[in-house]
Amino acid sequence: MRDTEIWKGADEYIMSIKQGRANRFTTFLSDSASVELSIRAIDSDSAYYLIIYASRSEQRTFNLDKKSHENSAL
Repeated sequence: MRDTEIWKGADEYIMSIKQGRANRFTTFLSDSASVELSIRAIDSDSAYYLIIYASRSEQRTFNLDKKSHENSAL
């Protein structure tokens, strides 16, 4: 998504990410894993890449266990 009002210039793009007016990410999926690659901003001119890896089978196990614990807490 790209903001059409302010922070349009290439030199202002990091600020638009910091302000939440733009974002840049992609997600890769396979049968066994999901990987998200995104750009986050620390301040107006400092950014970093973030990689989030999740094992799909471990994620399913975690969600089932979480649901079980939530149901037993009720």
